[in-house]
Amino acid sequence: MSDTRLPETLPIDPADLAPGDARSASFDWSGLTAHLISRRDDPLFEPAYQKLWDEFGSHHAMEQRGVIISRLQWNPAEPIDRWCFLYRMVAVCRSGQPIAVRDCTAMLHRQFPGDVYVHLSHALVDPEHRGGGLAAWLRAFPVPIARRLHRAAGYAGPVSITLMAEMEHHSPGDEMSRRRLASYGRANFQKVDPSMVDYFQPDFRPPTEIDRAGGPMPLPYMLVVRRVGRETESNILGGEVRHMVNALYSMYAVHSRQQDMVAAWRTMDRYPPADATIRLLPPLES
Repeated sequence: MSDTRLPETLPIDPADLAPGDARSASFDWSGLTAHLISRRDDPLFEPAYQKLWDEFGSHHAMEQRGVIISRLQWNPAEPIDRWCFLYRMVAVCRSGQPIAVRDCTAMLHRQFPGDVYVHLSHALVDPEHRGGGLAAWLRAFPVPIARRLHRAAGYAGPVSITLMAEMEHHSPGDEMSRRRLASYGRANFQKVDPSMVDYFQPDFRPPTEIDRAGGPMPLPYMLVVRRVGRETESNILGGEVRHMVNALYSMYAVHSRQQDMVAAWRTMDRYPPADATIRLLPPLES
């Protein structure tokens, strides 16, 4: 009798790579498999989650296990405030053990079913496997997950996909940040002009810490995006930026206290109007 808990293999499609990551189409997958984790009882869930927690959990940059398990249970056919969500983890494994992990959430609003936004949450490649092109595939795997959401929500036909990452503003002397931003820039990600859109990530500290501090303190970040198939466009409308931030904040609000989200929502009051033209810039451009 087959084990229904065996992980699902994620197809490897070079067409999903960003134009700037095209060289990774020749990446050698010998001995490696990409698994899509969609359930808590997936045998790869615990080792994949633990890998991310060990890297990001100590500085409140990784959600608690209970939140992740809840996100895995999101059903795109059952919208939350008209938002359809699909959260998935991808584990690239060698000999059954994860050597790289990506997690992301695809989001679609019932009012705009042709637009899917994907939040790139975390990505981690073991040090001995870095530099060979695997990171490019971790940036590409959210593309088919976006298409899965579109179908699971009951839609067919063309879909516009935007990948979104929240990234720290570059600080001179921070070499790790420079490398990360340069890598995303080569992969055709662009930052939404911070001089026009001052984006803030909600406060993810535990509620007890937020209360002791006197309230939430959203953190300033950059929005870095890849508009799949539109990578050469250098502008974006204010309405699209508002919609993508609405997607992010609506996702976060599912597992956050309402009072902890208010400060983040209010930052959108300062955004340019819907018809404003906003520049898309290389991530490292001053």
